[in-house]
Amino acid sequence: MNKSIFTSVFGLSLLVGCTDYVQQMEDDHEVWVKQNAYADGIPDSDGPTPLPTELSSASDDSGDITSSPSGVDIGETSSPSTKLSSSSMKTTSSSTKLSSSSMKVSSSSVNKSSSSYATSTVNCGDLWCGPDRIYRVNTGIDVAGEDNSGYWFSYGDDSDGGASIITWPVTRGNEYSEDAFDPVIDHCGGLCGTFALNKGTLTYDPFAGVGFSVGGYDASGAFTIADASSWGGVCVVYTTDGTMTMEMGLGDKGDASVGYDVPFVSLPKASAPVTKDFPWSSFKQAGWGKGKVTGDEASTKVAALKFKYQAKDGSVANFNIISVGRYGTCSKSTNTQIQSSSSSYATSTVKCGDMWCGPDHDYRIDTGIDAAGEDNSGYWFDFGDSGDGGASKITWPVPRGNEYDNNAFDPVIDYCKGVCGTFTLDKGSLTYDPFVGVGFSVGGYDNLGKPIPIDASSWGGICIVYTSDVNASLELGLGDNLDESIGYDNPFASLSKSTTSVLKDIPWSSFKQAGWGKRTLSTSQIVESVATVKFKIQAKTGTTGEFKILAVGRNGSCSL
Repeated sequence: MNKSIFTSVFGLSLLVGCTDYVQQMEDDHEVWVKQNAYADGIPDSDGPTPLPTELSSASDDSGDITSSPSGVDIGETSSPSTKLSSSSMKTTSSSTKLSSSSMKVSSSSVNKSSSSYATSTVNCGDLWCGPDRIYRVNTGIDVAGEDNSGYWFSYGDDSDGGASIITWPVTRGNEYSEDAFDPVIDHCGGLCGTFALNKGTLTYDPFAGVGFSVGGYDASGAFTIADASSWGGVCVVYTTDGTMTMEMGLGDKGDASVGYDVPFVSLPKASAPVTKDFPWSSFKQAGWGKGKVTGDEASTKVAALKFKYQAKDGSVANFNIISVGRYGTCSKSTNTQIQSSSSSYATSTVKCGDMWCGPDHDYRIDTGIDAAGEDNSGYWFDFGDSGDGGASKITWPVPRGNEYDNNAFDPVIDYCKGVCGTFTLDKGSLTYDPFVGVGFSVGGYDNLGKPIPIDASSWGGICIVYTSDVNASLELGLGDNLDESIGYDNPFASLSKSTTSVLKDIPWSSFKQAGWGKRTLSTSQIVESVATVKFKIQAKTGTTGEFKILAVGRNGSCSL
């Protein structure tokens, strides 16, 4: 275990007294790793094996550990709670909520960004506000009576063979500790730095991160366990070039009791300050651990909150943790100079509709309809021709997935500020032109996973902002029964190819069937039974290109 955490918080005298304790933790860690390196059958290629992060200085999703120019970093970490990999994921068929065609995603390429400083208005929570140049998180909890909770620390993968670092914009240290973050917080208006991941001899993806203790430390330097359930959850204001996670460290015994599969939430990329509210119930385990604990249960015995970046070897990402608060309190506005990130995938101002705006990092189309009362409408899915013998595919710019679903589009939307990908059409054994596409459910899904047809006449039609290297179409799914009855000759509207963002308003009357199906429907019959809206690309085999959907709304709502 790296020992700078002790000097950062307690000073040199306590460090000397803790030497035997730390050595014993390191010895226990070595035995644990030898016995559990392949626990639960988690392959190295799919991400980190569940290492005991509270027993090592490496086991989080972020990528650096340096606290001074020499690259030394601090201590106790929590185990990786998510597996981030570039392994292949399957896309979804148009008739199910998430999954079933055989298209593989590509491994992600991390975009390096340049950092700048600008005066911005940001929100601040009630526990800590970086723009106010506060150096300690006011958790309001002091379990051991040592007045040492809420101090920031950093950690990484060095003790397990990694060589990841965090580069700080200024040298750390104050009159009490050379590892104190005071100068960094003063400089950034938050806690900011640059992750540079290097796996070294690791067999899983490298990481590094920062965090703070909730209840402080005991006399031995170990995290104390605190009851933070009264917070209701956590809010955070941040920016990051790379998707991070926020984990609940449960202390040595607590982490071990769940096999180091601690509850966490995802923090998507955000080039401008974004506020996220997470109730404790939204913190979930990845599922590979040996014990179970809910976020609500974990909140009664939490030791630390940690912000982790874990990705492929060589990944680089800027970050700035601007504020932390109890659930729902990140609402106070403050004008300040903070670090912001401008990255190569930033887009210019686009027109957005009233239901979904990709540049705003919205993950779900707000259809305003929940037919089954399951709150599952508006999520993106993808589809293709594999079920009929085709071999077409969409390659995504980054791996998909969030803490709830490996097929979620959150990382793609964050990266593209929309839904974007590269398509390759391959007819395989098809007797017609191959196709791929993406879409969303209008009314949600029933308990069998089938999209529910609803009356969408009040929309008046649809507007869409998009780019596409080839002609595309916007197709309406009418539900399994009606689709079959018309011979799958579904109503559609044409979308002309455009390499720059284009806005199209399409009234319902413009959606027509091709005419080769079993029967023809009137416009009123169509709009009274809309189950899905699908952006579809169908062309000759061998056709390749790119597409991007930036916004969706009701007819006439897409404007500057």
